[in-house]
This record gives sequence, structure tokens and C-alpha cells, in this order.
Amino acid sequence: MKKILIIFLALATLGVIVIYQQQITTAVLKIFGMEEDKKPVIKGIASLSETNKNVTIKRAADTVWNTAELNEQLAVMDSVSTGFDSTATVKFNLGYLMSIGERSLVVIEDPKQEAANLIEVSFDQGTLEARSIQPAPTTTKGSSTTATVNGNVPVTPGAESPQTTFRIKSNNTVTEVKGATDLAMSVDKVNKKAEIWIKIGEARVRDNKGTVVVIKQNEKKVVSTETIVPEPEPQEEILPPPPEPEPEKVVPKKVKPKKPEKRLTRNDVIRAVARQRKKIDTCYERNRKTAGNGKSLAINLVIRNTGIVSGATILRSNLEDPTVERCVIFWMRALKFPTFDGKPIEETINFAFQ
Repeated sequence: MKKILIIFLALATLGVIVIYQQQITTAVLKIFGMEEDKKPVIKGIASLSETNKNVTIKRAADTVWNTAELNEQLAVMDSVSTGFDSTATVKFNLGYLMSIGERSLVVIEDPKQEAANLIEVSFDQGTLEARSIQPAPTTTKGSSTTATVNGNVPVTPGAESPQTTFRIKSNNTVTEVKGATDLAMSVDKVNKKAEIWIKIGEARVRDNKGTVVVIKQNEKKVVSTETIVPEPEPQEEILPPPPEPEPEKVVPKKVKPKKPEKRLTRNDVIRAVARQRKKIDTCYERNRKTAGNGKSLAINLVIRNTGIVSGATILRSNLEDPTVERCVIFWMRALKFPTFDGKPIEETINFAFQ
């Protein structure tokens, strides 16, 4: 009986070692101070100065969302996401604090104009607040005096500090502020509207057609993230022009028949999604233990006539796993459809996971 018990304990111990081999190796290396730091060196342009509850980060060259750490460095094209009742604060090296509200997604863009003191972020959903940080105090060394702006750029005494531009891209609109600024912004992705409140400074909101709306200090406005409709300006009364002589009759030219419009059908959408299905299933398979079996997910897609997905939102889900949902949303936004004529269309895609 004792031999059987000894053999059973030996087999159980061997099984535990095989299953937890990586964790045991890491623990042993840590005890002897031999643990390797596998984190890559990141050239950060910002850092996470505050995190609260469920805050995750996706690196530019990665497809996986990882839990954010306090003071973690952020580089261009990194994404920050907050869950329910969660917040985060990003501190930019160029002198801005950006507070991100719950259920928000922000991507740090690459402005390719670092010398121009420009910060760009993509903000498609949720709430954020941004304010400029005052320059660091002047310090004196011996007989010479130097100053630093935002803790990193030397400035000659008496010269003006360079103004940092903070640019927020949301769908087809760009909100831009400069210098001393304090603003709050919320984006309703479903209704394609943004509410902007300027507490300090002045903002210019521009759409892709070049229409500009100016929001001044202590002013709050709601604008469309598709096309801005500026407020009409009062016009002077204009007298009608004198009547013109009747034009000569012109023989109309033959008009060529219009080409039939290109349409994007439901079958086109299903085929494109099917090509991405293997990657979407991988999102679920990696998190099957937390997501469970027999789950479903419904996503609303907004597709532009260029074939690019401009919006992907969750309509229904019983996955109860935000990691799987964010992963599926990522691959749905990466879809490319055939081009077509007309306005953007919306399609609902249903997934069932076994």
C-alpha cells in the first residue's frame, strides 16, 4: 500500500512540474537574481501617470491588449483603453495631461512633426479632458541662468516658450488647441456627435471638407463628427440684380447614359468577414477559459464607400470578457471591403463561438 502511495505522489509531483515548468523556472531565477527583463526598451513620448481599475494598452506592433502599469511609457501608435468605471491619465513629454474617462479608446498618432511641438491622438469614443502643464521654474547655475519647458527643452531667458499644439482626431473631424489650454470632450460614436467644452484657450474644429468652427473660452458646443454645419452669419440686405436679356436657345447636347452605380451587397460583406474569421476565432480560443462555451457576439459595422471600416461597435454580447470583445473589434476594423458608390452603409455581423 505504501509503495502505491509513493508512486502516486511521485507521478502527481511530476505532473505539477510539467504543467508549471515555466512558472517554476521563473521563480527559481528570481530567487537567485537571474531573471531576465524581457520588456522591450520603448522610446516614450508620454507615460501613464495614473491608472484606475481596468486599463489596458496595445502596442503599435502588437495585437494583444495587456494590463497597463503605472508610469508605463507610451510610444507613437500605442492604444489606451478603459473599461467600465475605469480611468487613466497620460502625461505627454511636450507638456500636456490627458485624463481618459470610462469606456474610452485613445490612440497616440504619429504626427511626423516632432520639431513643431505637435501632439496628435485619435479619439473615437468615450470622454477625455486635456490641459497644458506650466513650464518648469527657472534655475540658476553660477552666473548663467537657464530654464526648461515641460522638464526637457532648454530655453534662453527672455525668449518665449514654444507653443505646443494638441490635436484630437475623431472620425472626419479634427479639434486643435494651442498653448495654455483646458478642455473637455465626449464623443457619441453611435450618433456621430462630439460635445466640446473649452474652459481655457480656444479650439478650432475642422472637418474633411475644410469647414471650420471656432469654440472660444467658457463656451460649449455640440458638433457632428461627420460634417460640420457652421452657424449662419448675419448678411446685409442685397438688392436683386437688374433683369438680364433672355439667352439664345441652345441645342442640348446628347448626354451619355450614366454608368450603373457600384453597390456593396450583404454577400460581399459576409465574404470579407469570412476571410478574417480565423483571426477572430483565435481571439476567442485564447480566452476560452474566461469567456466560456456557447457564446455569441453581434457587431455593427460602418463601411465607407472606399471600402474602409470607419466604425465597429458591439450591439449585443454575452461573452462577459472585454479582452475577447476588444480583440474581435480590432480585427473587424482591419477589414477591407470592395469600393462602392454612395454614402457609408451599416451592417450587423453575428458571431457564434463554440
